[in-house]
Amino acid sequence: LTTRLMQLASWLLLQRAIAAGELGTDEARKEKNRISLTDIGRGAAIPGGENMPGGLTDLVDRSLRLLDRIKTLDMMISRQKSPEAVSDNPVGSQLDQLARAFGTR
Repeated sequence: LTTRLMQLASWLLLQRAIAAGELGTDEARKEKNRISLTDIGRGAAIPGGENMPGGLTDLVDRSLRLLDRIKTLDMMISRQKSPEAVSDNPVGSQLDQLARAFGTR
């Protein structure tokens, strides 16, 4: 559970850094390779797992739903334009950032 949550938090922080322009293309690619959403997995059932407190079971279930949502977002982001295409036009990149900040695109 804790490993899953830490990996998800790392992915979210990486996306924020990329969106803010704090990382270059190569840096972002390198950092993204360090975070593996597929390696986290769903885990295996443990003997006696049905005896876990309801709050813990709920937390595990919620973390799995969050993992699924982030995997979906990651696939959507990877299908978008490559970072090189965006960074070729610094003015366009700034306009895109402004549009995202104000929700106009």
